[in-house]
Amino acid sequence: MNGMLGTDLELPMPGAPSDIWTARRRALSAVLGQRDRICSDLYRRAIDTLGESPLSAVALMTASHCLRELVNRLPGVLGAAPSHSGTDLKLAARRLALVWRDHREPLVRAAEDGGNAPVENLAAVIERIDPVVHAYNAGGESAKAKRSAVALGHSKDLDNPTVLSFKAATDFFEEFRHPQSGAADWPTEVDSLLPELLVIETAIEGRIGNFFAIVDDLNLLLPHANSRDDATGVWSEPSEDLFREVISRIGNLKHRSIFFAGLQNPRWALKLCNAGALDPPPPEEPDEDVPSYTPWPAGPYLILAAAEAPEAVTSALLRTSAKTDAHEVQRILVAAGKKLPP
Repeated sequence: MNGMLGTDLELPMPGAPSDIWTARRRALSAVLGQRDRICSDLYRRAIDTLGESPLSAVALMTASHCLRELVNRLPGVLGAAPSHSGTDLKLAARRLALVWRDHREPLVRAAEDGGNAPVENLAAVIERIDPVVHAYNAGGESAKAKRSAVALGHSKDLDNPTVLSFKAATDFFEEFRHPQSGAADWPTEVDSLLPELLVIETAIEGRIGNFFAIVDDLNLLLPHANSRDDATGVWSEPSEDLFREVISRIGNLKHRSIFFAGLQNPRWALKLCNAGALDPPPPEEPDEDVPSYTPWPAGPYLILAAAEAPEAVTSALLRTSAKTDAHEVQRILVAAGKKLPP
């Protein structure tokens, strides 16, 4: 299935070398421009260069750099930048290199002789290794938090399937940021890149674009999600492409509610459960003056699918019950549990 953004082909934007500038891409560029001129310019440059035909390695490298900078800049522009503390990886690695220079010789000599390494040399190196590992891990979490801030508007749910799909798409373009010996094998046509580009665009569009454009997409996708075999009437299994189309569009809580309100096919339950897409969102910060409320967009679907997909639904219910005791979640747990076969 082609991405929704990719099917809306019109005349190219003035100055663009091909027709990948659709009406929705122009609208997204305009919305980005209203928020931040640099973000808009980065997006425009990425689309322009991806539109070259044939697509050169330099064009793909340029577009990939632009997309990376766009994704890194957006959380701050949207006021959802995650906090990041800790030692910089380069600084930690530099400090380790200096210590290794001073202590390498006795450690290597001990290893070659089969003896015990001098404790003082070993301790000095280990002391500098730990900050490198910590900085590396923190950097990975920070990158995921930035993706979450773009896809969801917060960094409370780093393993949300929409975040993971968005991160996978941005990681895909990371492969092309620096020319390697294999650059000769890089794609020369944009078609092979569009699915990943569309995931990035859809996540951004879901946050700052046309809310109802995503609603329209979901309304187009739901009949496919609810399809049955014409001969047997058996519900269809969700394809990988269709599943990804949906996941990339339900980062917004309201969009998620629209999808689950329309989903009837119980055969989606297992795939959604394995991806963590059936989990309730993180609870809101407690407020002494306002009662806490945790909506669960997938709740009605779990109740609907319980009878026909009991294993997947049970797994989702057990995982959820261990995470929260919010009233709305508990209500759905009970209602879905009653629908499970004995």
